[in-house]
Amino acid sequence: MDAVILAAGAGTRMSKRAAAKQHKSLTQLMGMAIIERGILAMRDSGIKRVIVVTGHGADRIQARLGDGQGQGIQIEYVHSTDWERGNGASLYAARQRVRGERFVLAMSDHWYEPEFIKRLMSAAKSVPGNLLCVDREPEELYDPDDATRVRLSHSGEVIGIGKTLEHFDSVDCGVFVLTPDIFPALERAFTDGDYSVTGGTRHMTKASGLGTVDVTGLLWEDVDTEDARDAAERKVRRSLISDDDGLVSHHLNRRISIQLSRLAVRLRMTPNAVSLISFSLAIAAGFSFGFGALIPGALMAQLSSIIDGSDGEVARTRFMSSNWGGFLDSMLDRLADAIIYIGIGIYLVNDSGSAMTLGIVFVALAGAPFSMMLKDRYRIATGKTWRSTEADGLSRYMLATRDGRLFLVMIGGLTGQLLITTTYTAVTTVALLGWRMVLVWRDLSNTQRIEPTDRRSGSVPTLVGSEEAAAD
Repeated sequence: MDAVILAAGAGTRMSKRAAAKQHKSLTQLMGMAIIERGILAMRDSGIKRVIVVTGHGADRIQARLGDGQGQGIQIEYVHSTDWERGNGASLYAARQRVRGERFVLAMSDHWYEPEFIKRLMSAAKSVPGNLLCVDREPEELYDPDDATRVRLSHSGEVIGIGKTLEHFDSVDCGVFVLTPDIFPALERAFTDGDYSVTGGTRHMTKASGLGTVDVTGLLWEDVDTEDARDAAERKVRRSLISDDDGLVSHHLNRRISIQLSRLAVRLRMTPNAVSLISFSLAIAAGFSFGFGALIPGALMAQLSSIIDGSDGEVARTRFMSSNWGGFLDSMLDRLADAIIYIGIGIYLVNDSGSAMTLGIVFVALAGAPFSMMLKDRYRIATGKTWRSTEADGLSRYMLATRDGRLFLVMIGGLTGQLLITTTYTAVTTVALLGWRMVLVWRDLSNTQRIEPTDRRSGSVPTLVGSEEAAAD
């Protein structure tokens, strides 16, 4: 399918300062314009060609987006001379440019999770005709009363739509799959003096029907005002945070990494570059510990842990997630742990000269890769992802996952008690690994045997990526 994005409005409800500075659709959320986010979400859902309908501030939009070559998608432009009448007039301007039996329609000032478009495209494969994304629980919207209301039939068809609808059970999210039937429907709406997309869909609903795709639970926001922009920014941050973070990542690291990720996005940094910065800090921390500079080593180890969460955030923000990136991040994490604990080991052995100290450091170091290995092997054996927040139970509070271990490294370095914190890490890492082994044994004992993969088939197991490393 092609996609049409309506970006013609003047955005008069935004502040005059913001409107004078840039087009509303170029408002940034986490360092990236709203319209860019929508286009990249479409690209990742298989859409190859986007038609942007412009009006007010057309030159600014075209200068920012270009032809889409850099984003890996074809972008074309249609200028609406009647954009001031309403967004229906803007859509009508694209009637001769869309190809195929159906196309996706979206609003340039709506932010939505990438899953929105994926769910819509998935539904379109099995459901013919026109479709509208609807939200049955719009309470999380900044201004739910401003949303276009929708009344549905028992089968999920739209039977009423409009801003002033009294009885409704969902709201319009501003994302559609439409047939060319929308254009004669718009013409009928124009004769009534209604130049809105809603007016066209109202006529189309009567003529050819309008089905729905339920996106309740997914995050989205209509960014019409500065306050709505702030609400959308908060939702973007929420969408970047893994639901399987360790305790330290959830309560401390993410608060800082989100800010660093915004800066990285504005600087156009890649996720792999962020991973390498985190790894470089770990190397510096290891050398600092080895030479007895405990406080610099402690701070750099913790900063490395914080930035380690940024690479996944940057990947999702810039739509640059990849299997290679997840693999690289996972391997660098393991090497980073080794370098940091080798440095700690050198310091502690030189300080105490005890063989037992060397053994403690070895156990603390050895436990980290085994924890991640268990998660990888579990996924291969069962096809399921290990969710630490669900499976580990009270053991999550031992700070035995990577974010917790590096936090304890920082505490030990700042207080000069590295031996105590390293001993604690060694004990809890082994305890967590043993507990997970018991849980896996219970699970696999109740699972049918899986035949080994034929190596000749070329099948490659999915590797744990950067977002699961925080709670390894």
